[in-house]
Amino acid sequence: MDLHYLGAIGASFSILAGVLWYYSLPRTVLSANNSVYQTSPIFVYLLAVIFLGEKLTIRKLFGLCLCFGGVLLVSLFTQDQTNPDGTTQESTVGGYVLVLSSAFFMAVFEVFNEWVTHRRKTIVQDAEEPYDEHDDYHDEHHEHEEEKTSTEKVLDSILFVGFMGFYNFILLWPGIWLVSATGIEDKFELPPKHIAERMGFAACLEVGYVGFVISGIAVSSSTFMAVGQMLIIPTGYLVEILFKNESFAEHTWENYVGVLLIFLGFLCMQNLEAFEEKKRNYDIINRTEEGNAGEDRLMAIS
Repeated sequence: MDLHYLGAIGASFSILAGVLWYYSLPRTVLSANNSVYQTSPIFVYLLAVIFLGEKLTIRKLFGLCLCFGGVLLVSLFTQDQTNPDGTTQESTVGGYVLVLSSAFFMAVFEVFNEWVTHRRKTIVQDAEEPYDEHDDYHDEHHEHEEEKTSTEKVLDSILFVGFMGFYNFILLWPGIWLVSATGIEDKFELPPKHIAERMGFAACLEVGYVGFVISGIAVSSSTFMAVGQMLIIPTGYLVEILFKNESFAEHTWENYVGVLLIFLGFLCMQNLEAFEEKKRNYDIINRTEEGNAGEDRLMAIS
């Protein structure tokens, strides 16, 4: 299947996740919505185990449990939000269901992207001429080939984002007509200029965000990137304190404990990812040295 067809499938998952998240906003407090949405790493890890063959390890489960526990503390102890018009914004069960569904489909999108990346890598490797793993030329240029492969992964990911954006634009219009015809939304009208400028700026931020996430998945894994996105929660608290002049007292101590757990879970996953990468490189070096030693023994015998 060509990359542009895969981009259409990825766009479908992305649009569905975005629509569900949009409808969850008026039904949840924004900070709680943001926190619950960060449960997507749980879905990502489970889907990666099922469809990508990722190993189910105690260390990864421990890191995810730390993050999930932090998300629960932030969500359960988030105070109701007061809107500018004086009304109180509360979180409802339906709102949490919508945002969890959005997190699930975003997890499907991220795992699907990793599957696309590995699938294209396998196709390219199968198309290349087989090589001898003990070949001197291969040993000398192994590191260069690894760097080239990583670069190709990132370029493929950027191309995938481009196709996905194109199909997002194509699939958007039937969706607009559907929600207008069924009465779910008001009749479609073009926004005023100042609103359109804000929407364009937000769209640019979204494209950059998705592009960096997908490129990160290409060079690491969907689970690692999903856990990294959990840092949005403590970053959000920091932004509110620095730029919105909010005090530390406006949040409960459970919120700050939750932020700490999320940060510790991320560090745990990051160290585990680095350990696994070193182990893979160590295994490759050992296999190469053992092969060269065996070849030297055969040469000595002959």
